Amino acid sequence: LKVYILLQKKKVNMKTEFDISIKDNFIEPDIFKSIYEKIPLYHYSGDLHRYAADVGKREHHLFFSRDVEPEIADYIRKRCEKIFNKKLKLHYCSYTMVQRSEPMSHHDAGDKCTHQVIVYIRGDVGLHRGTGFYTEVNGVQELNTHIGFNENRAVFWNAPVYHSPLLWYDENKSKRYSIIAQYVEIKNE
Repeated sequence: LKVYILLQKKKVNMKTEFDISIKDNFIEPDIFKSIYEKIPLYHYSGDLHRYAADVGKREHHLFFSRDVEPEIADYIRKRCEKIFNKKLKLHYCSYTMVQRSEPMSHHDAGDKCTHQVIVYIRGDVGLHRGTGFYTEVNGVQELNTHIGFNENRAVFWNAPVYHSPLLWYDENKSKRYSIIAQYVEIKNE
């Protein structure tokens, strides 16, 4: 599959090998239930000014977003640190709503993003409703790995990896709601 590549204004010199971890039942049940009930009620914006600051100004929206409450953002960071055994500094954390009909392969690596997580919160379960990860073959980004959408599933990966929401590949075009976050790994020196 040939896909679009978002051109980055800043070239990142990092390896793009896969380092993807998946954890189901990521958020504790009471906290998940609270997020699940309120996530479709929020007002979502297409304004990506904070998100796009390190990866160039994007003309196309991958998702619509809303800031996550600080206590939820901190909870997600601490869960990532514990489960994925990394010390992390938060750069960005948002609730997202995606309903997309075309692929948009991109990476978010930069000075303020070495690792990312998406936590699927609410939507129809399905292989083609999650996230696709891409490799370059003969200069073209090709879909290599599917991670299906399952509520309360976290997908954690190193930021230079190209990825895209997979809803474009699914016949069901209903919305999906998630939490996304970007981190810088803090290395012990």
